[in-house]
Amino acid sequence: MNNTQAKRKIEKLKPGHSERFSRDETGLARTVCVVRDDDGEYYCFLEAKSKLADGTKNRLSRKENSGSSKIGKRAYRLDNENGPSLYISQVIKFSSTLDVMMDEMIKLKNELNFPKKELPPLPIFQRSIAGPLYKHPHTGVTQRVIYAPWKTPLDQLETFLTEIELCRLAIQMLQAIGHLQKGGHLHNDFKLPNILAYRDADNELQFSLTDWGSVGEKIALATTGNESPEIALAHLSNKKSKFHNFFKEHYKIFGTTAAQQYAEALINKMGIENAYKRAVELSYEKPDDANEIYGLGAAIFNIYMKNIPR
Repeated sequence: MNNTQAKRKIEKLKPGHSERFSRDETGLARTVCVVRDDDGEYYCFLEAKSKLADGTKNRLSRKENSGSSKIGKRAYRLDNENGPSLYISQVIKFSSTLDVMMDEMIKLKNELNFPKKELPPLPIFQRSIAGPLYKHPHTGVTQRVIYAPWKTPLDQLETFLTEIELCRLAIQMLQAIGHLQKGGHLHNDFKLPNILAYRDADNELQFSLTDWGSVGEKIALATTGNESPEIALAHLSNKKSKFHNFFKEHYKIFGTTAAQQYAEALINKMGIENAYKRAVELSYEKPDDANEIYGLGAAIFNIYMKNIPR
């Protein structure tokens, strides 16, 4: 492929579409992807090698409290005014079943579009960019590349936060909660892996909220350790809840939490049926602003104490 062909492909890109140029097409050492987002802005990404010079895997990993992880390769945005900037390139794989695949694609699209459409363009909100949708040449699996500016999840931050940085963290996340609430939204999953840290132009540590997959949930949920006592009570007292066993199993695996102890004490005192009635009367099963504040408090507690509230 010559430069003219590549230019024509890029010029024909419609908002919300992308073009992936393989090494064979460009003659370059790595894959290049050009994305045009819904607002018409262009992004040019150079994807890094899968392995570094020493043979180790070139991976950036964001570990979750539940034991799962989000893993991606390094990528570099080349069209920044101040030179290349580090991004993470993550591959999302879809189901081979058509109906399930379509549901997964819609859910991913809604998650990516949420901060762009519903939130102000502030650095306290992390935004991701949808790259190309394609079938893997060897496995035939349909997948999509997602790009996001690389920032460090707080559970992987190696430096100790100063009091000023902790105050800034609390203020910025409260601002994020406030903006969400103004739009009638709740994040529903405050925890350290979903709060990202980065250095600004003055080398000051700043923070962004990420992961919009739980926004719009109709049931109050949280990762164990960050769940409020109300969430714990709502699910532990309701054996019919599809999350009843989820919470019980997670407590067995990851240990007792403060919220669990409160909920079980109330269940033992009132009986499980009466405890559940109380939870229903007080709407504990529904997402609530108070759960957001508790989740943020649990995250800050985790930073101070190097453990979840127990």
